[in-house]
Amino acid sequence: MLLSLSTLLTSCYFYKATGTYIKSNRKIQSFEFSTLLVDSLNKDGFPEKYKKDTTYQCGMAPYSYHHLKKIYFKKAAESYTWLCQSPCKKEEQAADLFKGKTLPVEFSKDRWYLIDTIQYYSGNSYNLIQWFYVFIYIDKQGEFHSYSWYTPAP
Repeated sequence: MLLSLSTLLTSCYFYKATGTYIKSNRKIQSFEFSTLLVDSLNKDGFPEKYKKDTTYQCGMAPYSYHHLKKIYFKKAAESYTWLCQSPCKKEEQAADLFKGKTLPVEFSKDRWYLIDTIQYYSGNSYNLIQWFYVFIYIDKQGEFHSYSWYTPAP
């Protein structure tokens, strides 16, 4: 099920991405942000065959307990760390390199991005939302578009 709105609503949670942040009604524990290499689009114009080019994980810094419901891509959040997952440049491999800093990706025109592997904090437990994706597209004019994709659990 594809939603053309940038917000996905379910009975329990929502996530919204803009060109500057991701926000939720839940406390965000972590998520992955990837630049994509798109081979083909489906009939609706969304990535069908793609490969993650570079993936960064945004997650709680060690010994941090201040969960946020909104995380800005280009505004530092001291309780979160950005880590390169793959492939990483040599200078991006240090564990605390991005602690308290911002997403080390500059948005480019005519490029697709993906937010997935979202984990949220609920009371005293962590929950992973495996079937929720936010595709982000910056068009040739530099306009930001966000599309939520939700696939119900099998």
